[in-house]
Amino acid sequence: MITNASPGGLDANGGHVCRTNCSQYGLSTGEYHYHRNGEIVKVPTSTTNTSNVAYQDAIKQGNILKSKLSAYNQAINSGDMAKINGQYDAFTKQLKLVESKIGKVSGPSTRSSLNDQYVRPAKVAIERTIYEVSQYRLLNTISQDIADGSIDQAISNTEKLERLKKRAKEIKDAGGYQQLPSAVNNFLRSTEANHQGNLLKNLLGAYNEAINSGDIFEVDYLYDDFTKQLRITELKIGQVSGSTNRSNLNDKYVTPAKIAIERTIYEVSQLRLMFDIVDLIESGQTDKIDAKFQVLERLKQRAEEIKDAGGYNALPSMIKADLEGFEEELRNPQDFSDLGLFEAHFIDVGQGDSTLLVTPTRKTVLIDGGKESEADQLIQYLSDYGISTIDLMVSTHPDADHIGGLVSVLEQFEVKKVVDSGKSHTTQTYTDYLTLIDQKNIPLEIAQEGSFLDVDSAVKIEVLNALEESSDTNDSSVVLKVSYEESDFLLTGDADAEIEAEMIAEGYNLDSEVLKVGHHGSDTSTSHAFLEAVDPLIAAISVGENSYGHPAPTVMERLTNYGVDLYTTQQNGDILMMTDGHEITAYTER
Repeated sequence: MITNASPGGLDANGGHVCRTNCSQYGLSTGEYHYHRNGEIVKVPTSTTNTSNVAYQDAIKQGNILKSKLSAYNQAINSGDMAKINGQYDAFTKQLKLVESKIGKVSGPSTRSSLNDQYVRPAKVAIERTIYEVSQYRLLNTISQDIADGSIDQAISNTEKLERLKKRAKEIKDAGGYQQLPSAVNNFLRSTEANHQGNLLKNLLGAYNEAINSGDIFEVDYLYDDFTKQLRITELKIGQVSGSTNRSNLNDKYVTPAKIAIERTIYEVSQLRLMFDIVDLIESGQTDKIDAKFQVLERLKQRAEEIKDAGGYNALPSMIKADLEGFEEELRNPQDFSDLGLFEAHFIDVGQGDSTLLVTPTRKTVLIDGGKESEADQLIQYLSDYGISTIDLMVSTHPDADHIGGLVSVLEQFEVKKVVDSGKSHTTQTYTDYLTLIDQKNIPLEIAQEGSFLDVDSAVKIEVLNALEESSDTNDSSVVLKVSYEESDFLLTGDADAEIEAEMIAEGYNLDSEVLKVGHHGSDTSTSHAFLEAVDPLIAAISVGENSYGHPAPTVMERLTNYGVDLYTTQQNGDILMMTDGHEITAYTER
């Protein structure tokens, strides 16, 4: 019930009844109302609503909301984000309840008055804080990601946080909301800086581990992501209030990272300069090589001066030995053929298959191209890697999840030769694929079991299966064994266990360090006998979201029990394996 208040006083609902000069304000004597921002807001009294249960319920829940609003505003004014966040859910839940109750009250003017009295003030408070609460919660998620070691997820959520902050600024600038206490933003920015610092610490641990192992190539691989995170951390610390706070954060996170970078920056620079020299040698631009060596000498001299003056911890001797050995080989071009690395790229094209091989002399072999819907991803990957020419394209079989992307590659890249399984198909994709090969006069060869594909004299590519006459497209898969010195890669397309058994029976040497698992990890492939014949150290599965149950749990368990290092494009993204012909190193996108 609404209780009449004495003139000039307010009742529990924040209103009162008019007693004097009522007509001057457009009111009747005894008419109930309340004041908001200098305006008079009429509210029908309980005398006209005594039988209106919905109205009484709305008033009751509205007063509960007003109480929660008061507490919420106190939390806001305190600048304590933990308190604001702690009350947020109960407050918004009560707001929704009140809106529901008001919606059941009869009469639009009555509902409007109740919304003015209860809902709008609550929504203003919510809109003042919703983005800060969202940031607070996302920062807690990032903290948990880091604690769990889910660094890629933490980075992804950090990017989401940036989008949230940008949107918050746009809304706040346009909405004219009352500014929150500075303590709120100070807390959020300090928390964000600490999270970025912890990400940096995580990368620093991996970077120092690479340094201590003496692997300059791993140091170089980690360098760019590490320095990028350092710059991000410095930027976030710069947004923290208080010079003492910023100084403490810099000491905690930035200084140790900078020491690691300063220990290695000249070695990384030397290595990258020598890679530039490799490119010049491969491209025949020998007239530019001497100038590069002169820069290398100055870089080495400067490195010694800085190290002597800076008092940095000495690097493992292996790093210096590897750099000196690399340089010595570069200065003797006749030995250069031994310098190259062989690369196998298992490209993430979703539920499909695409593998790029790059030989020591930079010849390129593209095996399958995934689905047409993933063609842009494939094109972007090749372009980002600086590839403009495909020396050999291999279509293992004509299924759409293998040849779909090849159509776009044929359209946009120079392709010098195509090897096909010879298995025909009735799809438009397969027709487009053949049409482009014909239009561009690209030599087309049908794979022959037992033959070799000639791309680079240092790399042997043997065809172990090519069943043109097979009634099953998967069984027609071109299976390749690719060998570079002591490193072997077995690429099986979608061949099933029957084809695996035939290759064993025919006496092929299947022993390989790397197995590209057949048919996206389906249980129709990778039998026990085949796995024992291959005896791999590493396995890669090209797979994406699908309804086929790929990769099959039984196959994953079989591979795990066999003790292989197992990677999937669905979990790891793009997978790169590099070898000097002896040791194989795997790198993943995530």
